[in-house]
Amino acid sequence: MLLYYIFSLSTLILSVVVLIYSIKTITRFKLEFRILTNVTLNVLNKSTTIERNLNFEINQSDQVQAHVYLRPSTRFSGTENSIDPIFSPTQHSILYIDQSTLGFAQHNSGVDITQEGINILFSGLYFIYSNVNFNPNTTWSSTYFTYQTWFQYVRRHSANNPVLSGVLLRTVHTTCDNCTNSQETAYTGGVFYLQTGDLIQVCVSGQGLVDFGPEQTYLGLFLLQS
Repeated sequence: MLLYYIFSLSTLILSVVVLIYSIKTITRFKLEFRILTNVTLNVLNKSTTIERNLNFEINQSDQVQAHVYLRPSTRFSGTENSIDPIFSPTQHSILYIDQSTLGFAQHNSGVDITQEGINILFSGLYFIYSNVNFNPNTTWSSTYFTYQTWFQYVRRHSANNPVLSGVLLRTVHTTCDNCTNSQETAYTGGVFYLQTGDLIQVCVSGQGLVDFGPEQTYLGLFLLQS
C-alpha cells in the first residue's frame, strides 16, 4: 500500500513538473512570437515609408520642369536709337522669357515663370539647358563691331544665399573678321543643385546679336532628384 502511494505521489510530481515546463515553453514561445511579429511589422512599415518617399520623389521629379522661349530685353540706357549690335562694358543683356505663348509649345510645372527668368520652388538636383542662336541683326561686316567674341551665360541669382549667385554655364562664339552673315548655335547644359528661391536667367554679351525664333533660342530645366 505504501508503494502505491509513493508511486502515485511520484506520478503527480512528474505531472506537475511537465505542466510547469509546458507553461514556461508556451510563455517563451508567445514572447518570441510577439517579438518576431513586432520586428516584421517594423520592417514592413519602414519598407512602406521608403516606397512612399520614393514614389513622392519620382512623382515630384516628373512634375517639376520648364521649357520656355526667350525674347529681347529692354535696350541699354542711352542706346535706344543706336544701330545693332550694341555692347556695354559694364552690363550684359538679360534675355526675357516670352510669356505670350506659355501653355502651347512652351510648358512649365512646379516652377514660377516671370519675365526675368525661372524661379525655383523646390530644392533639388536639376538639369539646366539653354540654346541661343547668334545671328546679328545687321548687314554690317563684323569688322565694325566693337567685339567679335560673343558670350552666352546661364546665371543663378540666389536671394536666400547671395554667395551662390553667379554664372553656372557659359558658351563663347568668335566671328570672322569680315563676316556679314555670322551665325552660330550655342547650346549648353549641366547638372546643378538649386535651392528654393533661386532665379535662373540667360544673358548675352550684347544686344542685337540673337535670333529669337522659338526653336532656336530657349531655356529649360527639369528636376532629377529632390
